Amino acid sequence: MITEKNKKIFAEDADTLISEAMALFKGNRDLAERYSLIAHNILTSHSIKFGRRKLFVCKRCGHLLVPGYTANIRLINGKIKYKCLNCGKTISIVYDKRI
Repeated sequence: MITEKNKKIFAEDADTLISEAMALFKGNRDLAERYSLIAHNILTSHSIKFGRRKLFVCKRCGHLLVPGYTANIRLINGKIKYKCLNCGKTISIVYDKRI
């Protein structure tokens, strides 16, 4: 049985893997993609919400989202739109245009 304590540990492990993948992306893309796929598997298999992690890992395919390399970012009508270049999934995040 997965408790809240275990979910917190799994979420921390996924965060560590994502940060390591972002650091490794320029040098070793294959390893960075592997780390992001492992983080995606941890999050989905233990029913952990993506939260802010959705900015870095595609929810559909699990690939790392790096602006300019594996993701397009557009500002449209008060929303930030991330588009995965691997599978085409679009993620929208609302922002305040008054800033």
